[in-house]
Amino acid sequence: MNKNTKIILIVIIIVLLGGLGYFGYVYGRKYLKKNLPAIKDFAQRVITPDPLTGPVRSSSTDILNSGKIIEETNYHRNTENLSDLSKSESLTKAAEDKVDDMFKNQYFEHISPVDGRDVTYWVGEVSYNYALVGENLALGDFKSEVELVQAWMDSPGHRENIMNSQYTEIGVAAKKGIIEGRNTWLAVQIFAKPSPNCTPPDANIKADIEKKQAEYEQIKDLNNQIDKLQSEGKDLMNQGNVKNDEGNKIFSETGDKSKAQPYWDEGETLYNAGKVRLDQANELINQANSLSSLHDEIQKLIDQYNQEVDSYNKCLSL
Repeated sequence: MNKNTKIILIVIIIVLLGGLGYFGYVYGRKYLKKNLPAIKDFAQRVITPDPLTGPVRSSSTDILNSGKIIEETNYHRNTENLSDLSKSESLTKAAEDKVDDMFKNQYFEHISPVDGRDVTYWVGEVSYNYALVGENLALGDFKSEVELVQAWMDSPGHRENIMNSQYTEIGVAAKKGIIEGRNTWLAVQIFAKPSPNCTPPDANIKADIEKKQAEYEQIKDLNNQIDKLQSEGKDLMNQGNVKNDEGNKIFSETGDKSKAQPYWDEGETLYNAGKVRLDQANELINQANSLSSLHDEIQKLIDQYNQEVDSYNKCLSL
């Protein structure tokens, strides 16, 4: 095979390989246009007004009794003909765990900045199924249970929780300890309306959906990498073609291979570098195509979960 024939074949191979890589990329991009249905929310509701910071004093009471806090809470409810909230041992345990966690991790918020746990976590830990749950928090040097509850009543959001006619049960915890650099009280009220005998949506299915969706979303990053590699590969091959053309021209004009050879060598080097980019792009296309199979699997899981949400919401409304 003569040198000119070899050059022509190299150029043909370059063009063919570039085309194959391009078409593989288009397939991957088209797949990304598929959408997944939204995950439905179920009817559990959570009400958490901003934490209440109470008085700062040089001293405070030595005792805040949770039973008296509940009595004082029900006193205010009775003034508007609302029924008493019944003490729930499960909600009491959840409130105690929340207080302990705030002292342990030194924060005063509904959501822990350490691990993201909120009232739904603490209620879930005691296996309490609810249709509605709310949480009041307070920090301060309170003199009595009356002053503590009155402080909540004077705050619109906390008052709304206390006077919510849908709640039927309550758990309370109040403890004194070091937080924000001083010895003071933390108090928690957890209100709830227990759910009927309804089976909530399977949390494991939702977790599986979220895990698989995160994997599926990797296709977007792969697509960006493919785009970059194919662009680089195309540019390198075009540069290789230019160098080969220059070598061919020199050879045709002079008949001197030694003068044309550096251009042919550089053209081949550029071609090989471009091929490497396209090979890398094709590997990523295979990865993207492999991940694309998750779409139908995720959709089935979402359909199953949403059906469970619909059934649960219908049960709660009965």
